[in-house]
Amino acid sequence: MLAALVLTAVIQQAQPAPVVWNEPAAVSAPALPAVPAWALEDPLGYERAECSPLVRKTESLGACEARVRTTLAAHLGDGLPASMRGPALQECRQDEAPGSYQPICAPRERPGPTSPSPEMRSCETRPQARREGGMAWTEVCRDQNGREIKDPGIGFRIGGND
Repeated sequence: MLAALVLTAVIQQAQPAPVVWNEPAAVSAPALPAVPAWALEDPLGYERAECSPLVRKTESLGACEARVRTTLAAHLGDGLPASMRGPALQECRQDEAPGSYQPICAPRERPGPTSPSPEMRSCETRPQARREGGMAWTEVCRDQNGREIKDPGIGFRIGGND
């Protein structure tokens, strides 16, 4: 009985199954999700509202932003703000003018260093004999012009000019 069952299975695998051609079903474009009228007037506010952690629950922030931006792009087309067209708001910041909530999407101007260049100096540690016997180590530092730099040590200024 078992041999007949195995033989039937082998024969069925050896014969190709008949090919049935089905016409593809007509696929309609999915309907756009509805957005409130105020979302078209304030897309950034709509994105903030939809992607709030209280509203999106388990959805990641990136996935929420992508979903909302795609929906708004379909509704607004070229009217979508430039700050929402890119993949992320990495170089965007809020305008510093009081009362303005418009984002500025441009690289920040970074001024060069304002501190003076560090003083170049070289220091040597030398042994020095003491009058009372023994030896002490002293450090002598010179600036780039060869002048000796005196180390004032720790001092406290009481009164006087600061």
